[in-house]
Amino acid sequence: MNRRRETRAQRRKRVIRNRLIAAGVLLVLIILVIVLIVSCGNKKKNAPQPESIPAPTESTEIETTTAPVSIPNEKPVNIYTMNYGDMTCYKTSSITRAWTPYEDLESFGAFCSSAESFPFENETQAHKDTWNSVTTSTNYKIGYELSFDVGNEHKVITILKPGDIENNPDLYMGDYPESEDYSGISGYLGVWVYDDYNQDSNYYIHITQAEVTDQTLLTSIKLRPTPQSDQISNLVLKAFSYSSDQEFDADGHYAGNYASQVTIGKE
Repeated sequence: MNRRRETRAQRRKRVIRNRLIAAGVLLVLIILVIVLIVSCGNKKKNAPQPESIPAPTESTEIETTTAPVSIPNEKPVNIYTMNYGDMTCYKTSSITRAWTPYEDLESFGAFCSSAESFPFENETQAHKDTWNSVTTSTNYKIGYELSFDVGNEHKVITILKPGDIENNPDLYMGDYPESEDYSGISGYLGVWVYDDYNQDSNYYIHITQAEVTDQTLLTSIKLRPTPQSDQISNLVLKAFSYSSDQEFDADGHYAGNYASQVTIGKE
């Protein structure tokens, strides 16, 4: 078989063509490599996630003043007046009296009873009998509330201890002078509280703050007009038993559902 001979010129062309092809292939490879390098360099890196910072939370402020709580009362009291004529205690919700300065308006007893009336021989025994008639697991005390109007002002006074009277300029709890010089008497109303339950003598005397103990029980209260009493109207007395501070509102007034009250009118 005869092989075709190339001329020198043809051979030169073939070599040049092959070199061009090789150079083209090499150029393509170089371009591909460059593209790959650039592509990798421009590839997005995962941006570092910002540190998770918890959102600020509002601090929960605990209110210092709690709403009164309705607590069942195992030992409610009612207001009674004591009639020494027939020696009977009468449940009372309204009375009318002559408001004579320096003379007793009325004495009221807070008895642990729901009877409309009951007989008694002496106040101390009557209070002990009725108070002890109900046994509870909670220690109860007795308190009072006086409310009245002076002009356009409505006053509400809670009495849980003698000091609530002694330290209130609207009330008077001092001794009345034996003479008729009453210039030292102030306040709109004379008020005295008594502990008949722990009374240890036949001499009936009010209790002062200095005499209060853990056993003190304010079983009764006496009212007496002062020269300023003619300025007040709509006088109401409430009595209640309580076992917890939670039974009082933010102003210190009894907010339970077990108060007994009497309105005191003027003749």
